[in-house]
Parts: sequence; C-alpha cells; structure tokens
Amino acid sequence: PAGWSVEVFAESLPTSQGSFERVIFRRGREVVTFVAATSEQRVTPLFPSLPARIVVDGREALRYQDYDTVTGQPLDRVTLNVGRLSYLMSGSSPVLDRFVASLQILPQP
Repeated sequence: PAGWSVEVFAESLPTSQGSFERVIFRRGREVVTFVAATSEQRVTPLFPSLPARIVVDGREALRYQDYDTVTGQPLDRVTLNVGRLSYLMSGSSPVLDRFVASLQILPQP
C-alpha cells in the first residue's frame, strides 16, 4: 500500500510443517504482520474466547482479540484458509481493520 514500508521474509520449516512467507507492513508506528503458509496457521490467544467470524475478500475468516505478549498492548489476529494456503494477519484494531478491508486474494495457479 502507498506510504507503507514493506519487509519480506521467506522462511522454510521442516517438511512436515511446510513453508511460509512473512511480510511486515509499517507506516510510522502502525504495523501489520501478514503470513502466508502452506500449513494451517493456528492462534492461541492469551485470553481464550470464541473468535468472531468475519468476511475477508468474500471468504469466511476468524478474528481473535488478543494481547501482544511483549508489550501487553491489544493485538487482533485474523486467520483465513484459501485452497492450499493459510493466512495469518495481526495488528492493532483500527490498522488491521483497514488492512483486512483492502485485502484481495489472487487466484492460485
């Protein structure tokens, strides 16, 4: 997105866990982390509660309200499964809301 700096990290896990790519979007103090993986992304919130069902680019996703284990600040997480890929997005509510609303998942080859 315009005005955001982007850092991309391609990482590989042991074969049984697949591989993933982590992308960090930054604009000033706003940060959104986006992970695309070949294995399902699981979220274990600090304070367990049922996730909210939301829609991301016309697909059902789960949104967890959580806290950052380092800073103690509120941190929301969204998980989305599309075909063979699993996506995990995390960030503070207003920033993550804008990111999720603008997200478009392209067809997989």
